[in-house]
Amino acid sequence: MASHMGKFDSTYFPDLTDPLRQWGRDDLSIHRRLKEGHLLDSGGNSHGVSNLLTQRGTTHGKWTIQSEGAQRIKAAFEECPNWVGLKPSQKEALQSIATKISRILHGNPDERDHWADIAGYADLIVAEINTIPR
Repeated sequence: MASHMGKFDSTYFPDLTDPLRQWGRDDLSIHRRLKEGHLLDSGGNSHGVSNLLTQRGTTHGKWTIQSEGAQRIKAAFEECPNWVGLKPSQKEALQSIATKISRILHGNPDERDHWADIAGYADLIVAEINTIPR
């Protein structure tokens, strides 16, 4: 399988003019903070990474356990008959939702962003479907 990661190439996505518009709110926040040089929230030292990981562990659950749970959910998708026929955007939305579900089940279930992000990924697909001529 050829890898097309890295530089954005509109050949593969002719209708996409700005890939950042397709990112979620969290991704845009990280992108902005990267551009501003504040990703670690502590002047770029290693304590910022530690603080960020501690904070995420509280909301997302322990990384090794949560990521394993997310992968189990995602693996179940591939066993479903419609998986192979889904569009890449539909697969990505489902996989992103699976990650959020795993964070709910392993981290803080009252974290509003987990639930809002699930709705957001679903809304992206609804908006895409609404553009299909009927």
